Amino acid sequence: MVEAAGVAQNGELAERSHLAKRGADNSTSASEENWTRSQRIRTAALLPIDLLVRDAAQLPAYQVIAQQAVHLHRLGMSYSRIAVILHVTDKTVRRAIHWITNLDLATTQK
Repeated sequence: MVEAAGVAQNGELAERSHLAKRGADNSTSASEENWTRSQRIRTAALLPIDLLVRDAAQLPAYQVIAQQAVHLHRLGMSYSRIAVILHVTDKTVRRAIHWITNLDLATTQK
């Protein structure tokens, strides 16, 4: 077999170094028996992940009631009265009204 610069063909040098590590009696440890050279390294691309994908039809409550809340508020109703009618809290009504008015302001300013 031809060796070039200390490297043997067909992995002969690697096999000799492996035999030298094992010793003359050819005994192997349990960790060496389970190790394989073909085992791939797990990178971030191969790690399994779980994601929660929300349905687009499932909007937050304040976005669902926003237009109704604004309409009732323009009629002069208070947040608490609108909340009773729409079966939500007054905080949700307040959030809905602020959200839709800020959304309207953002679209008119462009």
